[in-house]
Formats: sequence, structure tokens, C-alpha cells
Amino acid sequence: MQVIGLSRWVLLIPGVSDDATVVGHTEDAHRTFELLHFWLGTVVGETIGYALTATFTVLVVRSVSRPAARVIAPRWIGYLGYASAALIATGVLVPFGVGPATMTNFIGYVAWCVWLIVMAVMLWRSPRAASGESTPANAAGGVVATGS
Repeated sequence: MQVIGLSRWVLLIPGVSDDATVVGHTEDAHRTFELLHFWLGTVVGETIGYALTATFTVLVVRSVSRPAARVIAPRWIGYLGYASAALIATGVLVPFGVGPATMTNFIGYVAWCVWLIVMAVMLWRSPRAASGESTPANAAGGVVATGS
């Protein structure tokens, strides 16, 4: 969704910009720009993008920390994922004028970046856990289930 919202800048705005330089089309170009900015930028790119990013994060945390599956990350990584998802989800309140939502959303994305990097390392190292080698997940209290 965020890519769709951002793509308006390279796909649609150059044409709108050209229209704005034509006498008599300037007002229409400004209205078109505002509509594209609101619908593709704010509604699709940001609001729906925030909701889907938060949902994706929760689903990933649940899938890598499910007791029935082999857990590959310690609990604190799951908590960081849930916290970042909750903070990112506050971004859906930004269009309604909730001022603090801008900052909580920003903090959520910073935490999310840290979570992504840690998850990438854990996923990259997870084959070692399957072979019985020691991993940070084992050392930090994560549970690693072995196959039967």
C-alpha cells in the first residue's frame, strides 16, 4: 500500500505538474494534486499501509513464537514486535488530527526497524538451532522445540 501511495509521485504528479503550467488549467491541477495526495498518499499509502504493516508484524511474531512450531526468537523480540506494531497502528489516527499519533507512529517505525534486523538475524541463524548448535535464542531463554 505504501508503494502505491508513493508511486503517485513518479506516475501521476509529473503530468499534474505539467497541467499546472498551462494557463486556465492551474486550479484544476491544484485540485487534482490535492485529491491524489489525500487518497493515494494519506488514505491508501499511510493509513492502510500502517494498518497492514502492524497486522503483518503481529502475524509474524505469532508465527515465530507459536509453541506448536519451533520457536526461533526469545520472548523479548516478540514483545518488541508487538509494541512496534501497536505504535505503528496509531498512525491511522493521524488523518483525524490526533497530534501525538505522529510521534508514536514514528517511534513505532524506529522500533520496527530494530525488530526487523533482529528477526532477520534470528531467521538467518535458525538452521543452526535445528542442528543443535547454540544460538542467542537458546541462550536468552527462547524455547527451541526439536522434531520427533
